[in-house]
Amino acid sequence: QNTPVVICPGFGNDQVDYYEPLKQPRETGLVAALERRGFNPDLIFTLPVQRSDWIRVAGGLLDWNFYTNNALPTGNGYGWYLKQFKQTVDQAYQANNEGNGRVLVIGHSAGGWLARAGMGDGLWCPDTNVRTSDRICGLVTVG
Repeated sequence: QNTPVVICPGFGNDQVDYYEPLKQPRETGLVAALERRGFNPDLIFTLPVQRSDWIRVAGGLLDWNFYTNNALPTGNGYGWYLKQFKQTVDQAYQANNEGNGRVLVIGHSAGGWLARAGMGDGLWCPDTNVRTSDRICGLVTVG
């Protein structure tokens, strides 16, 4: 299977949780499950998120737009996550030199709605007119 995969961790999760959940053997993790189903291990990426990164969400409280019901996903609360999302999807897309390279995104819990927010209005890169559908073949949400 030459479809690149990007895993988007849920709120409070660390990228390691998808490799060795709760310090259990690797074969119990989502990455190993994808590998058993034929996905290429070299094409499975997880957003480089650590548990401590989630404190940044509190930054949204410093955004006036939060209090006026005008907060955007790209604002102080989750902008850091969406930046990581776009970078990781681009990395996965470029890593696949065979096939069409479009990425399958798996969002766990809050990672699912953040991935959806990252997919935005369908325009992936306004500077080059690259559409989201040119980069992403699908979004699967779990949990």
